[in-house]
Amino acid sequence: MIIIDFETRSNVDITVSGGMRYHTDPSTDILVLGYKKDNDLVRFWYPGQPFPTVFNGSDTIYAFNLEFELGIWNNVGVKKYGWPELKIDRCQDVQALCARYGLPQNLADAAKVLRVAVQKDSIGKQLIKLFCTPPFGLDSKGNILSSLQGQWRMFIEYNQHDVDATYWILKALPCERLNPEENKIWILNHDINIRGIPVAVDEAKQILRVTEAFLDEHNQRLPMLTNGKVSKVTQVKRIKDWMETLGYPCESLSADELQKWLQRDDLPPELTEVLEIRAGMGLSSLGKYKRIINEEYNGRMYFNSRYYGAHTGRITGMGLQLLNLPRASVPDPEAEIDAFNNLSILYANPVLSARALVRSMVKASPGNVIIAADYSSIEFILLMYICEQTEAIKRFADKFDQYKDLATHMYNVSYDEVTKEQRQMGKMGILGCGYGLGAEGFIKYADKWGVKLSRETARETVNGFRELYNKVPQFWYACQQCAIAAVEIPDRTFETHRTTWTTIRDRNGRAWLRMVLPSGRAMYYCEPKIENGTYGPEVTCWSVNQTTKTWAKKFMSPGKWAENIIQALGRDLLYYGKFKLTEAGYPIIFSVYDEVVAEVNMEKANLAEFESLMASVPSWAKGLPLRAEGYINNRYKKG
Repeated sequence: MIIIDFETRSNVDITVSGGMRYHTDPSTDILVLGYKKDNDLVRFWYPGQPFPTVFNGSDTIYAFNLEFELGIWNNVGVKKYGWPELKIDRCQDVQALCARYGLPQNLADAAKVLRVAVQKDSIGKQLIKLFCTPPFGLDSKGNILSSLQGQWRMFIEYNQHDVDATYWILKALPCERLNPEENKIWILNHDINIRGIPVAVDEAKQILRVTEAFLDEHNQRLPMLTNGKVSKVTQVKRIKDWMETLGYPCESLSADELQKWLQRDDLPPELTEVLEIRAGMGLSSLGKYKRIINEEYNGRMYFNSRYYGAHTGRITGMGLQLLNLPRASVPDPEAEIDAFNNLSILYANPVLSARALVRSMVKASPGNVIIAADYSSIEFILLMYICEQTEAIKRFADKFDQYKDLATHMYNVSYDEVTKEQRQMGKMGILGCGYGLGAEGFIKYADKWGVKLSRETARETVNGFRELYNKVPQFWYACQQCAIAAVEIPDRTFETHRTTWTTIRDRNGRAWLRMVLPSGRAMYYCEPKIENGTYGPEVTCWSVNQTTKTWAKKFMSPGKWAENIIQALGRDLLYYGKFKLTEAGYPIIFSVYDEVVAEVNMEKANLAEFESLMASVPSWAKGLPLRAEGYINNRYKKG
């Protein structure tokens, strides 16, 4: 094995302009390459030296966040220094291995959690600013300033610590390679990242220009709109106090709450305008326009997803952050974009239009189209399939509406008599009750939909779901019992619902609860124990808290086990479909949860084939009535 770590400099700020612009910019250069073969000392390569012969063999090359190192090697090392190209199948990403076991995905935190012998040097940020960003600590002749020689030596030591820390993290992990199937998935994800997403950057610039001018003008109107009560959009308390004087008390002005307010049609015009200004100034969608403009390279955006970003194995977003796009849409994006070009949008509301047009900025290049599809109710049908809820599976296969099915049971009416309001309650019940929510939890869930429920209605919905799909609660508690038993009796395997549970110790003696899915993929839970939870004994484990992004203890409830299993299986089905699409020549540009999006020559686009391939079922899911539905368009849109 060989561990590598580059230190580089560039005029490009990678945090603003993204990895592809950084890797390919002429100013980007290598300062030092630190490398370590097996347990040898760390050695260094500097520009001007011969290519290290240690790389001429067949050793596997490791890096933490391999995509960055691979980009530097092949865009700078190859093009500037004549190195041989580094092939991806020779490499392994230590960050990906950490992710595979639910560990932190940055070097410093992974080293701390694994308690390795060498930790990441905390002085790195200061030194990176000194040598990696202009003016690079150089004199007029391009040499390191004599006054900075001490810091330069510290910088090289910093690189050495990163190489050694990566080495010891690798040694502390349960294994040193992704298994073949996961390695194929990592490579597929990398291929998608470097294929890039086509974006309409000129349109994005115009939309941002018009919207920011509108917001700036209206921000200056705040004192007039509020009778002098509010002078800046950042004065949240003053806005709330002013709203109360109008008879509209408000507890929160969070993004979600603002959207609820803006959906109302009973507000005074001045209040609507103030809330629009507040929403506009904090719009994540405006940030996406800025990101498109900053990161676009040759009409595309790159590195938009992180392999195994979530514990279930699902990707998480980077770059354009496609996993949290606004839900808003417009019926005719072309007309709406034209309105920004001819400024007629100023007679309407460019803030709301800008929010609704983010998806449309993904636009196929000339001669190509966007083809996309997503699975129909995949979590619901997977839950029914794993629980062997036979009648529900049959009705789904026959294309009955599961939301109406639940409403039929809840309201004791026939399928054809279900009203729109009853179906909506059935929909919330199907989407909210599958993973163990009780009445209180369901009330909070409904509130996110903007629906206020009484405790009685919430209880009726929860009970209705559990009665109609009575095998689902059995599944929750069977998983809980298996997990507890596996922790209590290490090395013994317990089985339920085609999942197996065993507590093992890795090569370093660390305990893991290993749960093997019907797909054959294992999920790992670090240092499991039995502790008293809210409703009695529960398994605790350590993982990255998705809210605080810190390493923390987590209590695993019956519903949480079920959610992990179903979402993980959904991920495995998604990748099975992705491979089928790739093999058939559909170049995937991104995926969002249960949706796959490709850009393909318009003559190749075949929606029926695309949907069929995506809904392919592996042998472990035989009998699962999986289906996908999609569209072909010149732009990405809400399905």
